[in-house]
Amino acid sequence: MIKRPEVLMKEIVFIMLIFSTSAIAFMNYTLDEPYEGITSNSVIEIVYDSSGIWIGTGGGASYSVDDGQNWWTFGENSGLPRDEVSAMAASVYNGTTYVWVANAHTEYQGGSGIPIGDGLSYTIDNGSTWHTDTVSAATWYGMLSYDLDMYQNHIYSACYYGGLIRSVDNGQTWENLYLNADDSSDYVDSLYGSYSNRYFSVKVDLTLEPDTISIWAGTAYGINRFIFTDYNNVSIKQDTALQIIYDPTDTTLSEEERLPGNFVVALGINRPDTVTYIWAACRPGAGYTGQSYSVAYSTNYGMTWTTAFSDSAWGFAFIGDTVIVACSHGLYISGGDYQNWEIIHEIEDSTGQQAFLSSEFYAVEVVDSVIWAGGSDGIVRTTDGGTTWSVYRSQLYPEDHYAYPSPFSPFVSARGGTTIHYKPYHDTYVTIRIYDFNLDLVRTVVENAFREGAMEADIDIWDGKNDEGDVVANGVYFYNIVLSTGEDWWGKVALIK
Repeated sequence: MIKRPEVLMKEIVFIMLIFSTSAIAFMNYTLDEPYEGITSNSVIEIVYDSSGIWIGTGGGASYSVDDGQNWWTFGENSGLPRDEVSAMAASVYNGTTYVWVANAHTEYQGGSGIPIGDGLSYTIDNGSTWHTDTVSAATWYGMLSYDLDMYQNHIYSACYYGGLIRSVDNGQTWENLYLNADDSSDYVDSLYGSYSNRYFSVKVDLTLEPDTISIWAGTAYGINRFIFTDYNNVSIKQDTALQIIYDPTDTTLSEEERLPGNFVVALGINRPDTVTYIWAACRPGAGYTGQSYSVAYSTNYGMTWTTAFSDSAWGFAFIGDTVIVACSHGLYISGGDYQNWEIIHEIEDSTGQQAFLSSEFYAVEVVDSVIWAGGSDGIVRTTDGGTTWSVYRSQLYPEDHYAYPSPFSPFVSARGGTTIHYKPYHDTYVTIRIYDFNLDLVRTVVENAFREGAMEADIDIWDGKNDEGDVVANGVYFYNIVLSTGEDWWGKVALIK
């Protein structure tokens, strides 16, 4: 998955020192027909464009205008340079809707995976045409966009080794924003040694406009805040750039008031009343020891911080003073005090036939109090604050029955095993059994469970164990789906420990 570089890779620096590129080019794509449906259950981004929901996945950028009932996916064969999406953003300005998508892929060299950017693309017609910009800061080894944000038709991109870049002319030209002269020299001279110049997150702050517009950006060494007091004069960069880091030698702050970690992978800005909250997803980064995996917020524009809880967070969304945080161990929700949190782990669809069976959430968005969240097992939606949910998952062949993944390991699986997918024609009761190659019964997965007709079922999972609770041997096994309406379906699944 593209969006999770927890380690700073020396291989990237080495490759960038050998090769260099500065070409910026636009390529216009007229797409083939997009795929009808979602093509990947690994969801890393969710954005709203005022008309519909876009999700970024490992299989493309998917779009829905009917609350997830139907999806269209754009990828390498339908307008984008790659299938894998690393970031997305949307904005409406002067009646035009802009949707930007960043693509990337991973190459393996010497046993190490190196992320490589594939440029930034945008559409102003809901994906009918795409325009791809191969700006060098987002199109090279370690130079890829991990986060995008927009203001009007201006686009900001956190490009890791490519730095923080912006365009105020729809991608025709780009410029880097630097914390200081040292970071400028570090990038211009292709040194790539400054951790404060390795950007992972970016957020436009309009809470003090028109007097001030700030750009908050998370790096491998703290948060950089770029302050503009004459933003509309695009020939002028920031008036001031401030850095916020975890520094235990700063005696003006107590330990409880410090930013808890210097590697800041996500930011959120919320102003529910008269107070602005800056939220940060922190990890241990460059600098001093003592840092932590924590979520923190500031109510005084970064002067002091309060740690809300400890987890690896990936994104923020807000409903008034309610905060929703996408984390590696659940979806965290708190209203007002931010010391007490509800944690949502596994989610079952209100139909009972779809489920999000993972604790990992990477993205969250709110549209008119409706919560959308995505992670390693699809995308979920609730209209009532989490009481009931809808689950949307990728099914490339929805009418068929099959087991996925196959082969699978009972020890390494996002869903805890292999899922038996099927779609009954009519309301029915289902029994699913697993047999070995000799057709000896291994496990009864489910027995006489009701399933609604004409709806896909993806909640029956074989965990690789027999009826005694022991993990079975490596090999090929058979699943048998028996429906009370008379259907009797067989298929294969491979298990590798």
